[in-house]
Amino acid sequence: MTPAYESSHAPETAMGVHRHAEGYAALVLNGGYEELTAEGRFACGPGTLVIHPDWHAHGDAFGSGGATVLNLPARLSDGFRPSPRRSGLSG
Repeated sequence: MTPAYESSHAPETAMGVHRHAEGYAALVLNGGYEELTAEGRFACGPGTLVIHPDWHAHGDAFGSGGATVLNLPARLSDGFRPSPRRSGLSG
């Protein structure tokens, strides 16, 4: 399983549609981006948690402030794999 890691994304950049072999959760620490998936477009700002199951296709467009994201493995020891969902954690 891939360990947790922080990623930084430059302002006004994008990542085309891509997939990850292992599911993970992405917690936006600062900045923001728009995520495009088959389920729709989602605005992701500080405190947003995005959960991707294995091989979930998505693309990201980073805003004027770029973004810093904490990426965490999402596969639990019992084999649970979450479905994609977003949760605003900031109040």
